[in-house]
Amino acid sequence: MAEDCDGSPDTLVTPPNSLATESTYLSRGFNSHELNFKIEQLALHDDEGGDYHMDHRAKKTKQRYDIFLSFAQEDREFAEEVKVRLQTKKKLKVFVPSEGLMLNVMPGEVFSEQVADMIKQGCRKTVIILSPSYLVSPWCSFESHLALHHSPDSKEHILIPVLYQKCCIPSFLSHICYADYPRYSQDPSKCEQYFWEKFYKACQHTV
Repeated sequence: MAEDCDGSPDTLVTPPNSLATESTYLSRGFNSHELNFKIEQLALHDDEGGDYHMDHRAKKTKQRYDIFLSFAQEDREFAEEVKVRLQTKKKLKVFVPSEGLMLNVMPGEVFSEQVADMIKQGCRKTVIILSPSYLVSPWCSFESHLALHHSPDSKEHILIPVLYQKCCIPSFLSHICYADYPRYSQDPSKCEQYFWEKFYKACQHTV
């Protein structure tokens, strides 16, 4: 059974690439303290009724994708499987930073604000792939905190945690049910029925 990082057990839930790498982001000059500070800045700006970009283009951003996929580079193989399954089986549009922002960010633009804009305004939901690697990644922490701020009570299922490898569940996610992949991964039939099918429904869920 997974545990919260504060040591309390978390309830197991019967579930419902040219991929981005942390090294790419951190090479842009962010460390963990700067990322945490950036989260606070963006959250405060949102609370005050502001947008995440300072230029007029951000205010015109619309939800162009169904899913923002947040993961650590060490888990890119599973992340690719998640992306392909959502695209092929459910026809959902999945946004992966290296396949979008890396191609479209202009020189001089602030990369973290572009990511915040996509999480908050460009995608309906955020899927985070939890693992030991995810928990130690400053960039993954940045993305998950932004998604949580966007969906504090999870009524619309905007933030969908997926436990990929056993690890302690961060306390700030302890109130949100997660899809438990390790629980069913050894049985393909049960995994398809109890993990993937419920995960698909969560991704498609609308209020």
